[in-house]
Amino acid sequence: MALIYLAHPIDKTGGNPMVVAMNMQDELLKQDGISVFTPADAWTVKPPHDARVQRINERALHECDVLLVYLPSGVWTRGVPVEITIANERHIPVVLVSDIDKSSLIECYWANHHNVTVYETERYDMACEWAAALARAAVRKHDDKRVARFTGADTQLTQAFDGDAGFDLAYNGNEPLVIEPHTMARIPTGVCVEMPRGVYAVLTGRSSTFSKRNLITPMSVIDEGFRGELFAVVWNFGDQPQTIAPGERVIQLLPMDNVARRVEWQPAAELSPTDRADLGFGSSGR
Repeated sequence: MALIYLAHPIDKTGGNPMVVAMNMQDELLKQDGISVFTPADAWTVKPPHDARVQRINERALHECDVLLVYLPSGVWTRGVPVEITIANERHIPVVLVSDIDKSSLIECYWANHHNVTVYETERYDMACEWAAALARAAVRKHDDKRVARFTGADTQLTQAFDGDAGFDLAYNGNEPLVIEPHTMARIPTGVCVEMPRGVYAVLTGRSSTFSKRNLITPMSVIDEGFRGELFAVVWNFGDQPQTIAPGERVIQLLPMDNVARRVEWQPAAELSPTDRADLGFGSSGR
C-alpha cells in the first residue's frame, strides 16, 4: 500500500482552502492501492495537544512515498514550506497544487526543482492521479529490494561506502589468531546468513588484506539454503607470520543473482556450431 502525505495550510481551517484539500483527499481515495495521511486531522483532536501529535506527523512525512501539497494564495503558512523542504531533503517526490503565479513559485525554487511537479489549482484531479502513480512506482521500487537476514550477536555486516558490492565480515574470536608463513587457517565469523530466494553469496578476501599482508582467501559459494556459520579459509603466502586480531575485518560477502534458478538443462544429440568449436587453452593467443 502506497502512502501519500497530503499537506495544506492548517493555519486557516475553513473556507475554500479546506474545500479544495478535502476534494483532493476524495480524489486520492478513489485510487487503488493508495492510503492518505492528512496532518490537519491530527489537530482536530481535543486539546490540549502535546509533542506526540507533532512526532506522528513528522514520522508520517518521513515514511511517505509522495508529498502532495495544496498551497493556495492569500493564506499564510509556515508548515507547508517546511514540509516541502523536508521532503526534498529526503528525496521524496513532491506534487504541488497552487494558484500562485508560477514566476513567484520559481523564485521560491519549488517549481524549478527536479523533485517538484507543479499543477494549477483547477487541475488538482490530475495532480492526484500523478501523485498516486509516483507513489505506486515508489512502492514497486521498494519491493524490488530483496531482504537478507543474518544472526550473530557480536558481529555486524558493514560497508565502508554506499554502493560497495561486498559486506565486510570480521574475525569472531577472543584471542589473536596467528597464521604462519605458507600455511592456512579457518577464520570464524560468528555470522549465519539467510539469503533471499534467487540470491547466493560469494565469500572472498578484501583487496587490502592481500596487498598489505599477503593473505589470500579462495572464493567459496554460500548457497541460499545454507544456514551454518560462515568460515573463511585464509592462506598466508608471505614469509612472515600474520596475526588476525579479534574483530578485524579480513573477508567480505558478495551477494549474487542465482541464474541457476532460471536455467533448465535438456539433453541434446549435438550442440549448436560456433566459430570457436572445441578450441581451448591458448587458442586466443597471447
